[in-house]
Amino acid sequence: MTRASAVKIPDYYADIPEGRKDIARKYSNIEEMDRQLGELISKLEDDDLLDTTIIMFWSDHGGNLLRQKRAVGNSGLNVPLIIRYPDKKMAGMVDDRIVSLMDLGPTVLSLLKIKPPDNYDGKAFAGIYEESKRKYAFGSADRFDEAVDMQRSVLDGRFVYIKNFMTDLPLIYRNKYREQIKMNAKLIEMNRKKELDGDASYIFMDSKPKEELYDLESDPYEVNNLASNPKYKERLSEYRKALSGWQIEISDKGFI
Repeated sequence: MTRASAVKIPDYYADIPEGRKDIARKYSNIEEMDRQLGELISKLEDDDLLDTTIIMFWSDHGGNLLRQKRAVGNSGLNVPLIIRYPDKKMAGMVDDRIVSLMDLGPTVLSLLKIKPPDNYDGKAFAGIYEESKRKYAFGSADRFDEAVDMQRSVLDGRFVYIKNFMTDLPLIYRNKYREQIKMNAKLIEMNRKKELDGDASYIFMDSKPKEELYDLESDPYEVNNLASNPKYKERLSEYRKALSGWQIEISDKGFI
């Protein structure tokens, strides 16, 4: 079990006991998941299948804590991806290219020497039909159970660009399912009482800026919006163009 006192609290959360407990529970769940994965790998080994099996291991995009799952920035979209090839091919290698989970389907086909259909959104990142590296990953969010919003994002591994189409709505939308978590309910109540300040109050903005821009190298928790900084004018223009091109390419239905 992960000790609550040992967990690292993101800058966008206040350091409260409820937060430490719920974050520690998440890490404990990961430990249990690791144990169960080990059982599956052992079963493959017992059946003499391990060295003829490609294992792809990835996670869902976060849990039910605020600004994680369903967020279109790095805190909500950055997930682990581990691939184990037979005979430990490329064992220990770290690949820092941008991969979208939509790429998994085309990649499996490519590894099976099947050409992925042209209408797939994903790009094969391995196998005989491997494509060129992605320059960007894109994110979108529209509906969260009973809550509605419209956000789109561009990520290149260093910067995160977010465009908010419904700026009159708060950044943290209300969601009954998510507010069953004690940590979330406590933070929302603390915000209502104006007990949050600094970075811990950032995600509780009552309305959103039209654009957000974060430098993950200096601001890994995405709490310092650079969109209004003239220094990043050209970079903003680059991401705006990339986003609009992607929306046209996929025929973005968020406007309907």
